[in-house]
Amino acid sequence: MALIKVTCFSCGDVELSSDQVVISSCEATNESVYSFFCSFCGLLAVRHTPPNVVDILLAAGCPKRIWKMPDELLDPKRSDIAPAITHDDVLDFHQALASILDCEIASAAQHNI
Repeated sequence: MALIKVTCFSCGDVELSSDQVVISSCEATNESVYSFFCSFCGLLAVRHTPPNVVDILLAAGCPKRIWKMPDELLDPKRSDIAPAITHDDVLDFHQALASILDCEIASAAQHNI
């Protein structure tokens, strides 16, 4: 088992065994990331990695997982000209969810009285 030198966002450079660094590759795009849990702070780190680094990590014995994009993203009817989601859209969605939760709490309170 090889030692892999990786960089934690909090702790800096860390050495891990090759089985602690996992490569995840998208089947449709061949884009890859590697991920690991820091042995010092326990945080999960995920980093984009180019194909040549994937080859090195695989040669060192790191496990590789393949994942598939959701079918919705591959739908030919999907419009690439749809407007991007904005910060206001996210806030509106948050408020809608909060109001649903408020209604659920009020309903539960009425039934428990």
